[in-house]
Amino acid sequence: MTRLQFEAIICDRCAPTLCGAKPANLVSFSKQESTCQNSPGIEELLAEYEEQLKHYQIHMKVICGCRKHYLVLFYRPDLLQNCLRQKDSMHILENCGYDSAWPVSRMIAHLKERYESDRGLPHEMGVFLGYPAEDVIGFCLHKGAECKYCGYWKVYGDVARARRTFAVYDRCRAYMNERRAAGISVLRMAKDIHNGCQAVVA
Repeated sequence: MTRLQFEAIICDRCAPTLCGAKPANLVSFSKQESTCQNSPGIEELLAEYEEQLKHYQIHMKVICGCRKHYLVLFYRPDLLQNCLRQKDSMHILENCGYDSAWPVSRMIAHLKERYESDRGLPHEMGVFLGYPAEDVIGFCLHKGAECKYCGYWKVYGDVARARRTFAVYDRCRAYMNERRAAGISVLRMAKDIHNGCQAVVA
């Protein structure tokens, strides 16, 4: 995988988190593209960006490193902590074995453990990604069917609120992709956002 390909994936699938509009995004990277000649391996790219992005309050955690792909959680610890501490969200998490006293790092570690033991994406992942608790619960109850609206997630509750949120995420993606097309790196964009040089979601 080339650096340009890696950044294109981040810009398209992780823009709301990079822009500070979302607590976390989950991104899949194929291992099959990690052996491109004269390009860094996916492991090298993940390690490099993890080290650099944390300077701008963006962290990365590999949730799954199976034979075919890496599943990576990009997250902002402060936003994620606020999200996980909400009463309705915490109720969902406690029912899945989480402890409200745990720090964010332990919450993510438990999420990773549940992913590995269940061999599939735990339903509470939606809480980590900032989905409204009522939509996470609705998805579980209806097994992904009968939603009122579908965008960045399946909506079972407040459609108007979800549409407003989706519009913000769209603006984040447009911003990231436009700047990437202009030759600006993800790390430079993250720095500008961190330093308040860009108002993306105003």
